Amino acid sequence: MKKIIALLLTVVMLLSMAVCVSAQQQFTDLAETHWAYANIQQLVTEGTIKGYPDGSFRPESLVTRAEFAKMFGAGTNKKSGDFKDLTSAHWSYSYVMASGVDADKEYFRPDEYMTRGEVLDALWDRCGVKVDAKVPGVISRQFSNEDAVTWAYTTQLIKGNDGIDLRLSDTVTRAEVTALILRVRTLDTKNLKSITDNISDKLIGKINDTLDLFEGEYSADKKVTYGQAAHAAMLLAYGTDIYAPAAQYEIGFNGRYNLAMSAMTAYIWEKSKNTQEYANKNVTVQDALLAIMNAVITSVAGDIPVGADVTTFEDAVKTNGFMADVYMAYAYNKGIFNTLDGKLNANGEITMKEFMSLVIQADRLGGFTQNISNGKTVNAEILKEADKYPINYKNYGVILSNVPAYVYDYAGFAEAPKNSYYEANGFASVIKTYLNTLAKVENNKSLYKMKYTYYPSLVAMADSDLQFVLKLEFDEVANNTTFASVFNGGIDEPIEENKTYYVLVSSGVPFSDYIPVDNTKIVKIIASY
Repeated sequence: MKKIIALLLTVVMLLSMAVCVSAQQQFTDLAETHWAYANIQQLVTEGTIKGYPDGSFRPESLVTRAEFAKMFGAGTNKKSGDFKDLTSAHWSYSYVMASGVDADKEYFRPDEYMTRGEVLDALWDRCGVKVDAKVPGVISRQFSNEDAVTWAYTTQLIKGNDGIDLRLSDTVTRAEVTALILRVRTLDTKNLKSITDNISDKLIGKINDTLDLFEGEYSADKKVTYGQAAHAAMLLAYGTDIYAPAAQYEIGFNGRYNLAMSAMTAYIWEKSKNTQEYANKNVTVQDALLAIMNAVITSVAGDIPVGADVTTFEDAVKTNGFMADVYMAYAYNKGIFNTLDGKLNANGEITMKEFMSLVIQADRLGGFTQNISNGKTVNAEILKEADKYPINYKNYGVILSNVPAYVYDYAGFAEAPKNSYYEANGFASVIKTYLNTLAKVENNKSLYKMKYTYYPSLVAMADSDLQFVLKLEFDEVANNTTFASVFNGGIDEPIEENKTYYVLVSSGVPFSDYIPVDNTKIVKIIASY
């Protein structure tokens, strides 16, 4: 009898093993090493997804809205009537009607690609839970439903690129959908993550390598001193902490950070803090945020819409300065904070990572650097995707989101632009005068229409020459017009209609308060498209 029971148990085990093996469907284009392999196999086992007739799964293919409905499975909120653009003849009809996706809409758009935001909507409708947390404006303003985006971000359902850009308008792949569908089942709504938790250390490292706010001493958990905060704010605003007007301030002590401390205490911090003791003391979160906001408002192009609303953080410390109150109110109304409760932790000491988080949030208000485009100064943002940084990013004072990485990689400067970043910012008016003259002279030739953009972060100053990158856009180009004819020499290559170029320009003369148009030449066409 025992032998028979043992034999039966063996048969049962073999059968169960066979079931497990058969559930692992082998797709021709899905290796076991693929990051989504386990997710895909689990949903295959559950029967909500399967591959294509040719034996493939196509994990990197984009998901249509109809495909997503099938992958999502049946829900409780079913559609009561038909969609106007989906009949029972469509292969996905039964799946869409059972899924509950967009059940309150008239149109379903089954063959359009699903976006990450639409996936979030569907997940929120079926599984969403309002969490006891707040997210900064840089996150909440990316989606129409703040409760949904707060839930997704703080539980790390959707992390986005480096914890900043959730890419909710982007399309989504089949592999990504499987990950989201399974991830939502195991979300921890008690162990929530703030922006400081989510933001990528890799991104912060690259931004700090360019801005160098802490002079090479960055460590995520290290506390920031008043002197370091003042120094960082001056760098953000001017590209240097040895700014000429600081000579007009009341110098409180001799030593490191004395100019930066004098500048900060002249406007936003109490004058009593203009001492070496305070320079060495750990800065409070409120004073750190004030320094960053002062840099924003100093560097931004155009007026800051602060308005009359001075509502501020409930735990903010009252100051005696009107501008400090305005800065704090502006930060509050734009949702700049690091905590999960939306408070400031005003008297707490700030770490370097928390400081950089506030810098990254504040940069979105207008940018800590400006470009000159067609005679106007315009705001530019720091690139906030670590993997898109150029190989030689450390050679620059800042990497901008609107300049392709290959421009930085292949510009071909004789010297590192980082060494000239402050001068390029400080003498922007000289460049603007030169560019306006150039545009006026060249456009009067009636050979073409030209638009240009100049980037202070893409400038190198040598003893006998000034090199800088221009983005040039041409329209209505006459036949046989070349770059040499635009810049009185240099590269003799024809200009193509409706094409954008990035070019490296040489001034041909040492930098001064005047750059003669006749001397400048294009020495390299970096890229065109």
